Amino acid sequence: MIVLWRVTTRCNLSCAFCAFDRRLPYARTAADPVAIRRVLDVLADYQLTHRDPVLVSWLGGEPLLLTELPELAAHATGRGLHISATTNGTSLGSSVVRRHLLDHYSELTISLDSPDEAHDAIRCSPGLFKSLRVHVAALVKERLASSRPLKLRVNTVLLRSTIERFPELAREVADWGAEELTFNLLGGRDRPEYFPDNRPLPAQVSRFTEQISDLRAEFASRGLVIAGGESYLNRLMSAVHDIHRPVPDCGPGRRFLFIDEMGFVSPCSFTSGTLGLPVTELRSADDVASLSTRFSLARCARRPVVCDDCPSTQVFDKFSHHAA
Repeated sequence: MIVLWRVTTRCNLSCAFCAFDRRLPYARTAADPVAIRRVLDVLADYQLTHRDPVLVSWLGGEPLLLTELPELAAHATGRGLHISATTNGTSLGSSVVRRHLLDHYSELTISLDSPDEAHDAIRCSPGLFKSLRVHVAALVKERLASSRPLKLRVNTVLLRSTIERFPELAREVADWGAEELTFNLLGGRDRPEYFPDNRPLPAQVSRFTEQISDLRAEFASRGLVIAGGESYLNRLMSAVHDIHRPVPDCGPGRRFLFIDEMGFVSPCSFTSGTLGLPVTELRSADDVASLSTRFSLARCARRPVVCDDCPSTQVFDKFSHHAA
Protein backbone atom coordinates (compact mmCIF):
# COMPACT_ATOMS: atom_id res chain seq x y z
CA MET A 1 0.00 0.00 0.00
CA ILE A 2 1.13 3.53 -0.80
CA VAL A 3 0.12 6.31 1.58
CA LEU A 4 0.68 9.84 0.30
CA TRP A 5 0.67 12.31 3.18
CA ARG A 6 0.62 16.05 2.55
CA VAL A 7 2.26 17.19 5.76
CA THR A 8 2.44 20.93 5.04
CA THR A 9 1.14 23.57 2.65
CA ARG A 10 4.21 25.73 3.30
CA CYS A 11 6.76 26.14 0.51
CA ASN A 12 9.86 28.25 -0.02
CA LEU A 13 9.51 28.59 -3.82
CA SER A 14 7.24 30.58 -6.11
CA CYS A 15 6.05 28.27 -8.88
CA ALA A 16 3.27 29.87 -10.90
CA PHE A 17 1.59 26.53 -11.68
CA CYS A 18 1.40 25.38 -8.06
CA ALA A 19 -1.26 25.90 -5.39
CA PHE A 20 1.49 26.18 -2.76
CA ASP A 21 3.35 29.09 -4.39
CA ARG A 22 4.69 31.04 -1.41
CA ARG A 23 3.39 34.30 -2.92
CA LEU A 24 -0.23 33.20 -2.59
CA PRO A 25 -1.87 35.01 0.35
CA TYR A 26 -3.37 32.30 2.52
CA ALA A 27 -2.50 30.88 5.92
CA ARG A 28 -0.24 27.82 5.69
CA THR A 29 -0.99 24.74 7.76
CA ALA A 30 0.87 21.60 8.77
CA ALA A 31 -0.15 18.17 9.96
CA ASP A 32 -0.10 17.45 13.69
CA PRO A 33 3.13 15.52 14.45
CA VAL A 34 1.42 13.65 17.30
CA ALA A 35 -1.31 12.48 14.92
CA ILE A 36 1.27 11.50 12.31
CA ARG A 37 3.18 9.39 14.81
CA ARG A 38 0.02 7.65 16.01
CA VAL A 39 -1.13 6.80 12.45
CA LEU A 40 2.36 5.56 11.57
CA ASP A 41 2.02 3.07 14.40
CA VAL A 42 -1.36 1.95 13.09
CA LEU A 43 0.07 1.55 9.58
CA ALA A 44 2.97 -0.47 10.96
CA ASP A 45 0.49 -2.76 12.73
CA TYR A 46 -1.48 -3.08 9.48
CA GLN A 47 1.69 -3.96 7.56
CA LEU A 48 2.57 -6.68 10.06
CA THR A 49 -0.93 -8.08 10.49
CA HIS A 50 -1.96 -8.10 6.83
CA ARG A 51 1.51 -8.71 5.35
CA ASP A 52 1.05 -5.76 3.03
CA PRO A 53 4.20 -3.57 2.73
CA VAL A 54 3.45 0.11 3.34
CA LEU A 55 5.28 3.05 1.75
CA VAL A 56 4.54 6.42 3.36
CA SER A 57 5.39 9.29 1.02
CA TRP A 58 5.60 12.85 2.34
CA LEU A 59 4.21 15.64 0.14
CA GLY A 60 3.82 19.40 0.48
CA GLY A 61 4.21 22.24 -0.13
CA GLU A 62 7.80 21.40 0.60
CA PRO A 63 7.67 18.54 3.11
CA LEU A 64 11.30 18.77 4.19
CA LEU A 65 10.50 22.15 5.75
CA LEU A 66 8.54 20.39 8.49
CA THR A 67 10.93 20.44 11.43
CA GLU A 68 9.46 17.30 13.04
CA LEU A 69 9.86 15.22 9.88
CA PRO A 70 13.29 13.70 10.64
CA GLU A 71 12.08 12.29 13.97
CA LEU A 72 8.86 11.02 12.36
CA ALA A 73 10.74 9.34 9.50
CA ALA A 74 13.11 7.67 11.94
CA HIS A 75 10.15 6.47 14.01
CA ALA A 76 8.46 5.09 10.87
CA THR A 77 11.50 3.15 9.70
CA GLY A 78 12.02 1.91 13.24
CA ARG A 79 8.56 0.35 12.98
CA GLY A 80 9.42 -1.26 9.64
CA LEU A 81 7.66 1.16 7.30
CA HIS A 82 9.24 2.47 4.10
CA ILE A 83 9.49 6.25 3.63
CA SER A 84 9.75 8.52 0.61
CA ALA A 85 9.29 12.21 -0.15
CA THR A 86 8.83 14.59 -3.05
CA THR A 87 11.03 17.67 -2.68
CA ASN A 88 12.09 20.77 -4.57
CA GLY A 89 15.64 19.93 -3.48
CA THR A 90 16.44 23.21 -1.77
CA SER A 91 17.51 21.47 1.45
CA LEU A 92 19.87 19.01 -0.22
CA GLY A 93 22.81 21.34 0.32
CA SER A 94 22.83 20.20 3.94
CA SER A 95 25.03 17.17 4.59
CA VAL A 96 22.87 16.44 7.66
CA VAL A 97 19.72 16.28 5.50
CA ARG A 98 21.43 14.06 2.92
CA ARG A 99 22.66 11.71 5.64
CA HIS A 100 19.19 11.49 7.14
CA LEU A 101 17.70 10.69 3.73
CA LEU A 102 20.24 7.95 3.16
CA ASP A 103 19.66 6.48 6.61
CA HIS A 104 15.86 6.44 6.58
CA TYR A 105 14.38 6.86 3.10
CA SER A 106 13.67 4.24 0.46
CA GLU A 107 12.87 6.76 -2.29
CA LEU A 108 13.38 10.44 -2.99
CA THR A 109 11.64 12.31 -5.80
CA ILE A 110 13.14 15.61 -6.92
CA SER A 111 11.13 18.11 -8.95
CA LEU A 112 12.88 19.43 -12.06
CA ASP A 113 11.17 21.33 -14.86
CA SER A 114 14.01 22.11 -17.25
CA PRO A 115 17.56 20.83 -17.85
CA ASP A 116 19.14 24.24 -17.26
CA GLU A 117 18.56 27.66 -15.71
CA ALA A 118 15.09 27.83 -17.27
CA HIS A 119 14.12 25.76 -14.22
CA ASP A 120 15.11 28.74 -12.06
CA ALA A 121 12.78 31.07 -13.97
CA ILE A 122 9.84 28.68 -13.64
CA ARG A 123 10.46 28.31 -9.91
CA CYS A 124 11.46 31.97 -9.36
CA SER A 125 14.67 30.85 -7.67
CA PRO A 126 17.95 32.05 -9.26
CA GLY A 127 20.76 29.51 -8.96
CA LEU A 128 18.46 26.62 -8.08
CA PHE A 129 19.37 24.43 -11.06
CA LYS A 130 23.12 24.68 -10.45
CA SER A 131 22.67 23.94 -6.76
CA LEU A 132 20.54 20.89 -7.57
CA ARG A 133 23.18 19.58 -9.97
CA VAL A 134 25.88 19.91 -7.30
CA HIS A 135 23.90 18.65 -4.33
CA VAL A 136 22.28 15.70 -6.08
CA ALA A 137 25.75 14.66 -7.25
CA ALA A 138 26.87 14.82 -3.60
CA LEU A 139 23.89 12.69 -2.56
CA VAL A 140 24.64 10.09 -5.24
CA LYS A 141 28.31 9.98 -4.23
CA GLU A 142 27.40 9.53 -0.57
CA ARG A 143 24.88 6.85 -1.48
CA LEU A 144 27.55 4.87 -3.31
CA ALA A 145 29.96 5.24 -0.40
CA SER A 146 27.39 4.09 2.13
CA SER A 147 25.74 1.38 -0.02
CA ARG A 148 22.33 2.72 1.01
CA PRO A 149 19.36 1.60 -1.13
CA LEU A 150 17.86 5.08 -1.67
CA LYS A 151 16.05 5.18 -5.02
CA LEU A 152 16.44 8.52 -6.75
CA ARG A 153 13.58 9.69 -8.97
CA VAL A 154 13.10 12.95 -10.88
CA ASN A 155 9.61 14.21 -11.71
CA THR A 156 8.87 16.95 -14.20
CA VAL A 157 5.79 18.99 -15.07
CA LEU A 158 5.33 19.13 -18.84
CA LEU A 159 4.69 22.73 -19.89
CA ARG A 160 4.34 24.21 -23.36
CA SER A 161 7.81 25.71 -22.95
CA THR A 162 9.47 22.51 -21.65
CA ILE A 163 7.84 19.43 -23.16
CA GLU A 164 10.00 19.48 -26.31
CA ARG A 165 13.11 19.57 -24.13
CA PHE A 166 12.24 16.32 -22.38
CA PRO A 167 15.08 14.39 -24.12
CA GLU A 168 17.58 16.96 -22.81
CA LEU A 169 16.10 16.69 -19.34
CA ALA A 170 16.41 12.89 -19.48
CA ARG A 171 20.09 13.20 -20.40
CA GLU A 172 20.65 15.61 -17.53
CA VAL A 173 19.05 13.43 -14.87
CA ALA A 174 20.80 10.33 -16.23
CA ASP A 175 24.06 12.22 -15.69
CA TRP A 176 22.93 12.92 -12.14
CA GLY A 177 22.57 9.21 -11.45
CA ALA A 178 18.78 9.17 -11.16
CA GLU A 179 17.17 5.78 -11.62
CA GLU A 180 13.69 6.86 -12.69
CA LEU A 181 12.11 9.77 -14.55
CA THR A 182 8.38 10.48 -14.28
CA PHE A 183 6.23 13.25 -15.69
CA ASN A 184 2.95 15.06 -15.13
CA LEU A 185 1.03 17.09 -17.67
CA LEU A 186 0.29 20.60 -16.47
CA GLY A 187 -3.17 20.63 -14.92
CA GLY A 188 -5.52 23.54 -14.61
CA ARG A 189 -7.11 22.95 -11.21
CA ASP A 190 -4.43 24.53 -9.03
CA ARG A 191 -3.78 27.73 -10.98
CA PRO A 192 -6.44 28.24 -13.66
CA GLU A 193 -5.05 31.66 -14.54
CA TYR A 194 -1.69 30.09 -15.54
CA PHE A 195 -3.08 27.13 -17.42
CA PRO A 196 -4.36 28.42 -20.81
CA ASP A 197 -1.11 29.99 -21.99
CA ASN A 198 1.17 27.28 -20.62
CA ARG A 199 -0.60 23.97 -21.25
CA PRO A 200 1.18 21.85 -23.88
CA LEU A 201 -0.38 21.89 -27.33
CA PRO A 202 -1.95 18.72 -28.75
CA ALA A 203 0.75 18.45 -31.42
CA GLN A 204 3.45 18.65 -28.75
CA VAL A 205 1.88 15.88 -26.67
CA SER A 206 1.43 13.76 -29.78
CA ARG A 207 5.13 14.07 -30.63
CA PHE A 208 6.02 13.34 -27.02
CA THR A 209 4.05 10.08 -26.96
CA GLU A 210 5.51 9.05 -30.32
CA GLN A 211 9.12 9.46 -29.16
CA ILE A 212 8.80 8.03 -25.65
CA SER A 213 9.51 4.41 -26.66
CA ASP A 214 12.78 5.37 -28.35
CA LEU A 215 13.75 7.46 -25.35
CA ARG A 216 13.03 4.56 -23.02
CA ALA A 217 15.30 2.31 -25.04
CA GLU A 218 18.05 4.93 -25.20
CA PHE A 219 18.13 5.63 -21.48
CA ALA A 220 17.57 2.09 -20.24
CA SER A 221 21.17 1.40 -21.23
CA ARG A 222 22.20 4.21 -18.89
CA GLY A 223 20.22 2.85 -15.96
CA LEU A 224 17.40 5.40 -16.21
CA VAL A 225 13.83 4.14 -16.41
CA ILE A 226 11.31 6.51 -18.01
CA ALA A 227 8.05 5.46 -16.38
CA GLY A 228 4.46 5.72 -17.57
CA GLY A 229 2.33 2.99 -19.11
CA GLU A 230 0.13 3.08 -22.19
CA SER A 231 -2.94 4.08 -20.20
CA TYR A 232 -1.01 7.03 -18.79
CA LEU A 233 0.03 8.25 -22.23
CA ASN A 234 -3.57 7.86 -23.38
CA ARG A 235 -4.67 9.92 -20.38
CA LEU A 236 -2.30 12.70 -21.42
CA MET A 237 -3.72 12.72 -24.93
CA SER A 238 -7.27 12.82 -23.59
CA ALA A 239 -6.43 15.70 -21.26
CA VAL A 240 -4.82 17.84 -23.94
CA HIS A 241 -7.88 17.32 -26.17
CA ASP A 242 -10.26 18.03 -23.25
CA ILE A 243 -11.74 14.54 -23.48
CA HIS A 244 -13.12 13.31 -20.16
CA ARG A 245 -11.92 9.96 -18.84
CA PRO A 246 -14.42 8.70 -16.26
CA VAL A 247 -13.40 5.81 -14.01
CA PRO A 248 -16.29 3.53 -13.01
CA ASP A 249 -14.37 1.85 -10.19
CA CYS A 250 -10.80 2.64 -9.16
CA GLY A 251 -10.88 0.33 -6.14
CA PRO A 252 -10.73 3.32 -3.78
CA GLY A 253 -8.43 2.78 -0.83
CA ARG A 254 -7.35 -0.68 -1.96
CA ARG A 255 -3.74 0.05 -2.85
CA PHE A 256 -3.50 3.82 -2.41
CA LEU A 257 -4.45 6.33 0.30
CA PHE A 258 -4.10 10.08 0.59
CA ILE A 259 -3.94 11.96 3.90
CA ASP A 260 -4.07 15.75 3.94
CA GLU A 261 -2.53 18.24 6.33
CA MET A 262 -5.86 18.61 8.17
CA GLY A 263 -5.91 14.92 9.07
CA PHE A 264 -8.40 13.45 6.60
CA VAL A 265 -7.77 10.19 4.77
CA SER A 266 -9.32 9.60 1.33
CA PRO A 267 -8.77 7.52 -1.83
CA CYS A 268 -6.93 10.43 -3.51
CA SER A 269 -6.25 14.13 -3.08
CA PHE A 270 -9.21 14.99 -5.33
CA THR A 271 -11.81 13.23 -3.16
CA SER A 272 -10.85 14.52 0.28
CA GLY A 273 -13.87 16.80 0.42
CA THR A 274 -16.42 14.13 -0.52
CA LEU A 275 -14.99 10.85 0.74
CA GLY A 276 -12.48 11.94 3.37
CA LEU A 277 -12.58 10.44 6.87
CA PRO A 278 -10.76 11.79 9.93
CA VAL A 279 -7.62 9.81 10.71
CA THR A 280 -8.82 9.63 14.30
CA GLU A 281 -11.03 6.79 13.01
CA LEU A 282 -7.90 4.75 12.21
CA ARG A 283 -7.28 3.03 15.52
CA SER A 284 -6.25 -0.45 14.42
CA ALA A 285 -4.90 -2.47 11.53
CA ASP A 286 -8.42 -3.65 10.74
CA ASP A 287 -9.57 -0.03 10.48
CA VAL A 288 -7.00 0.50 7.71
CA ALA A 289 -8.02 -2.73 5.99
CA SER A 290 -11.70 -1.70 6.05
CA LEU A 291 -11.09 1.65 4.32
CA SER A 292 -11.50 0.19 0.84
CA THR A 293 -14.98 -1.12 1.64
CA ARG A 294 -15.98 2.11 3.35
CA PHE A 295 -14.78 4.25 0.46
CA SER A 296 -16.47 2.02 -2.12
CA LEU A 297 -19.81 2.26 -0.32
CA ALA A 298 -19.47 6.01 0.10
CA ARG A 299 -18.51 6.43 -3.56
CA CYS A 300 -21.59 4.45 -4.65
CA ALA A 301 -23.82 6.53 -2.40
CA ARG A 302 -22.33 9.86 -3.51
CA ARG A 303 -20.06 9.59 -6.50
CA PRO A 304 -17.61 12.53 -6.58
CA VAL A 305 -17.96 14.71 -9.68
CA VAL A 306 -14.20 14.51 -10.21
CA CYS A 307 -14.53 10.78 -10.94
CA ASP A 308 -16.19 11.71 -14.25
CA ASP A 309 -12.80 12.95 -15.45
CA CYS A 310 -10.30 11.27 -13.15
CA PRO A 311 -7.05 13.24 -12.72
CA SER A 312 -5.38 10.78 -10.33
CA THR A 313 -2.15 9.73 -12.01
CA GLN A 314 -1.79 6.49 -10.06
CA VAL A 315 -5.09 5.24 -11.55
CA PHE A 316 -3.55 5.50 -15.03
CA ASP A 317 -0.23 3.79 -14.26
CA LYS A 318 2.06 6.80 -14.04
CA PHE A 319 4.71 4.65 -12.38
CA SER A 320 4.41 1.66 -14.69
CA HIS A 321 7.70 0.48 -16.18
CA HIS A 322 6.05 -1.12 -19.20
CA ALA A 323 6.77 0.59 -22.48
CA ALA A 324 3.78 2.00 -24.31
